[in-house]
Amino acid sequence: MFAPEPKLASFALGLGRGTVLAEDFFAPTYLRMHAAYVTNGSSAAATATMQAEQAFKMRASAVFGKYGGGAAERAVYARTCAKVDMGPPRPPQQPMATADWPALERDLEAVGFWQQAQVAC
Repeated sequence: MFAPEPKLASFALGLGRGTVLAEDFFAPTYLRMHAAYVTNGSSAAATATMQAEQAFKMRASAVFGKYGGGAAERAVYARTCAKVDMGPPRPPQQPMATADWPALERDLEAVGFWQQAQVAC
């Protein structure tokens, strides 16, 4: 399981025993999904929890996409407590404009990113 979309479906197929987490922002989301599955299997409560987590991930991903996708993710890495400069995005993509940061921050706040992804300082 390495892409964002199939994680939820993989549990139902019996493939949810492990996950390679390449997206650090969403590692807590995937871990909560996995914990709900391990604890409650395919119960209605577990399914609702897993669906809510996946929906959050998709909403946050849409916000990143609005501001340039990988360029916006790099800006968040550089501006949060991690302070990791990942360098410029791959061409032809351009770095996110500094002027867009306040709007990105507000849009991420609106979807609960700073709390759920646990990247807030």
